[in-house]
Amino acid sequence: MPGIRKSLDSVAGWVVVLSCLGLPSLAAAQAGCGHWNVSNQWAAIQSNDTAVHFSLQQDGTVLKGSAYYGATHKGDMFSGDDYYVIDGSVDGTIKGDDFDVTVYWNNGTTGAYTGKVGPQGRIEGSTYDKQHPQTMAMWHSDGTAECMDNAGVPATTAPAPAASSLGLATAARPAMALGRVVPPAKPPVALGRVAPSANPNAGLSICEVARSARARNSPAAASLERQCAAQPAPPAQPAAPQLDGAWRSDKSARGQVLASQDPLATELRNAIPDGKARNGFDYGMAVAEGDTANGPGKQAIQNALDPDEQFGFGLAVQFSIDRNANAELAAKGAAIAQADPDVAAVRDAANALAQVAAPDAPAFYKLGFDIATGLFGDPALGGVGNAAMDPGSLKIRNSLAPGHEQSGFDDAARFQLARKDRR
Repeated sequence: MPGIRKSLDSVAGWVVVLSCLGLPSLAAAQAGCGHWNVSNQWAAIQSNDTAVHFSLQQDGTVLKGSAYYGATHKGDMFSGDDYYVIDGSVDGTIKGDDFDVTVYWNNGTTGAYTGKVGPQGRIEGSTYDKQHPQTMAMWHSDGTAECMDNAGVPATTAPAPAASSLGLATAARPAMALGRVVPPAKPPVALGRVAPSANPNAGLSICEVARSARARNSPAAASLERQCAAQPAPPAQPAAPQLDGAWRSDKSARGQVLASQDPLATELRNAIPDGKARNGFDYGMAVAEGDTANGPGKQAIQNALDPDEQFGFGLAVQFSIDRNANAELAAKGAAIAQADPDVAAVRDAANALAQVAAPDAPAFYKLGFDIATGLFGDPALGGVGNAAMDPGSLKIRNSLAPGHEQSGFDDAARFQLARKDRR
């Protein structure tokens, strides 16, 4: 079957495959493929513990379709989690090895996915939320694209029915991503309480709304496109950076110095395999020095790097901007953990995450844990001493990277607030 094909190989050993029965073998390596077919149902496995499931149709270089992912809604600090599904429309292109799509999620956010198709058909790249560019993750496809050079450029291709799909998300074999079960493929219905409905166009520009309408074949598309055309030209994007040997040498040296000054950054760097991924981490530490937000400049640098370098770069940038934005709280929390053995024991339990999730998970968990400990911790030990999860505390929590970092924050908050209740 044409399109994305499932396979078992992993990217630099970062994804632990927990269930591996019945998957097709790797597609044969392609040398300089000019026309890839990426239609079908497949998943983008992200570095933040999220699996985004795509269902794409391809017409030459044009891509359209839909996507969804499972999310968690926390009602309050001590109630159970509610799981629901967020979905959206997709449009974009596949030009040569360059994969570029935008997902218009029904919760009002917009996801940008860029990537490169490798010689064996594996797609690797990065993603960020256009409304919150600091929310960034690396991703790779859970299967391989098919080179169509010998078969001609594909005409319009639609995804196969779910019963015969090559996708992992079937009733007989649930998908796995970094040790967490992803909700079934279809239908995208809420499990438990449904999160409050949101305007799918909230926060979008008129041009983004127009593209979404065109992707849905909405009658309003033509009018919206005229309004988009009347808008002032957007600011020019930064030119592609020239990452020569001098640049790499300078950023590598500076990044290593910065990582050595922070125990958690050192822990994170040591968790990344030596080679291109670690080089990318050093570049990211240097590029994000002192910054508290991501942006187009960093994204342009990341896009210009080798895929393995991109992975390390993305981790370093995410770690740096979250730490820099909360530097005082993180320092307070780390000091409290050093002074209080009970806090240290809860914090260090995160080391087990490296065995069940990903090697970078403990460092991000501890960063979130330290920030919350600084916020809710004992004032006698240097903490701020917040007594509740107020709006300000929740704003800090939600600004952190989804996944392990927010989990660390939540666990520290629960621990500290439970202590206050016992006093």
